[in-house]
Amino acid sequence: MAVLQGDSRIGTQQKAFYRFMTAAGEPLYVHMKTNIDLNYIMFCIEAEGYNYGLTLPILCSWIGYTYGDGSLYNTAVTNYYGGMNAHGIYYSSDSKIVLRAYAGSHYYNGFILNSYMVNPNGYQYRVSITNAIQTSNSGNYY
Repeated sequence: MAVLQGDSRIGTQQKAFYRFMTAAGEPLYVHMKTNIDLNYIMFCIEAEGYNYGLTLPILCSWIGYTYGDGSLYNTAVTNYYGGMNAHGIYYSSDSKIVLRAYAGSHYYNGFILNSYMVNPNGYQYRVSITNAIQTSNSGNYY
């Protein structure tokens, strides 16, 4: 067990806070609009699941830090398995974080989202998905 030094805030972990399922092979992109805004929130969100059409597991993640001036800092996407890729992060027109995912096929694709809000800024933030769409748009949708 780890010994915490200094600040003893543990953070918020949400397992399976959102579920996405589709039987439609196309379109290939999924845009998921969150409730994360410009309030200096450090976030880590991962998707895990199974893409039957590609016969591959899904495990990918999006991380970043929102700033009050509308900037996004230290963003990254990581893709562990090929069932679906974390493709990008952007702000919506109403200043909410949007996660973009890509899969070569969404034929019977299903995944859940987990969040790990363990950093000092945003450690108790409760993430939710307010809108999601499967589309052919590889850029910004919302």
